[in-house]
Amino acid sequence: MVSNKDDFEFSLEEISMTLQIPKETCRQVLLMALRKLSSPKNQKKLSEIADLISMVERISRC
Repeated sequence: MVSNKDDFEFSLEEISMTLQIPKETCRQVLLMALRKLSSPKNQKKLSEIADLISMVERISRC
């Protein structure tokens, strides 16, 4: 299952049907993305993005 910011979960099958691609291709793209996001050189960028998202969420609550 894959979650989005609103906590909706989608299965690989649902995503692949929506994008009209094979389920295996969807799985491979997801794994590649997760590998890239978890690489050490992207950790700083990821942290900055998470900080920006948190800041925007705090501002939008006011």
